[in-house]
Amino acid sequence: MYTLRVEVLPMMEMHRDAKQETIAHLQRQIRQSEYGGRRAADITSTGSTALDELLPCGGVRRGGMIEWIGCTPASGAGTLALIAARHVCASNQTFLVIDSRRQISPAALANLGLDLAKILIVRPQTKQEAWWACEEALRCKAIGLVWADIEQASATVLRRLQLAAEESCGVGFLLRPAAALRHSAWADARLLVRSVPSCSASPRYQVESVYSHGRALRNNVVVQIDRFAGTTHEFTSSRQASLMSLVS
Repeated sequence: MYTLRVEVLPMMEMHRDAKQETIAHLQRQIRQSEYGGRRAADITSTGSTALDELLPCGGVRRGGMIEWIGCTPASGAGTLALIAARHVCASNQTFLVIDSRRQISPAALANLGLDLAKILIVRPQTKQEAWWACEEALRCKAIGLVWADIEQASATVLRRLQLAAEESCGVGFLLRPAAALRHSAWADARLLVRSVPSCSASPRYQVESVYSHGRALRNNVVVQIDRFAGTTHEFTSSRQASLMSLVS
C-alpha cells in the first residue's frame, strides 16, 4: 500500500508575484468564459492598457461592438475611438468610416497615424442610409472595423448591427451622444468620454465604463493624447501632482 502525502502551503508563504499572476490568470479565464471561452486571438488591444481594462474581456472582442459616448460634441470620444481603431483593425482589412456629420477629413486621419490606403469614408445623406451602410459593412468579412457616427437608432437597429458584427467577426465602434444612455445597449461596453483640463498642449480625457457586458478590471481612467505621435497613454494622479507642483 502506498500513502500519498499532500502538503498544503499557507497562502501567506506564497510569493507575492506568484499570487498576483494567479489572480490575473483567473481574471482572464473568467472574462473569457463570460464570452463563451473566447481565445486570446479573438481579443485585440486598443493600444492602451488603461482603455483595455475598461472592457469586459481586457480588449476589443472580434464580433462585438463598443459604444463611445460623448458628453458633449467636442468630448473627444470620436478621436479616442479612431486612435483605438488603428490598433484594432487588422492590417490586411479595410477600415470603414461612416461620417454622418461630415466632420472627418483624410488629413485628420493621417495625423492620427491611420493608413489612408485602407480607409473608406462614407457620408450618408440620411440616418436610414447610415444604418444600412453600417449594417452592410459590419456584415462584410473584408472590413475589419466600422467607425460610425450613429446619433439616433432604435433597439431594433442596434440589435441588427450587433448580429451583423457577430456574423462576420468584425468590430463596430459606434459614436453616440449622451442621450443614448437613456436606452438599452446591445454593445459589449459603453465608454463615456469627457474632456478634462490639461496643463500641456496634449488633450486629456476621462473615460468611464458606464456599461460592461461582463466584468471589467476598472471603471474609469484618465488618458492623454500625444499630439505629435497620435497615441494615448494613461495619466496617473502622481504625474498630475508633479506637473501641478512644477506649474506652481
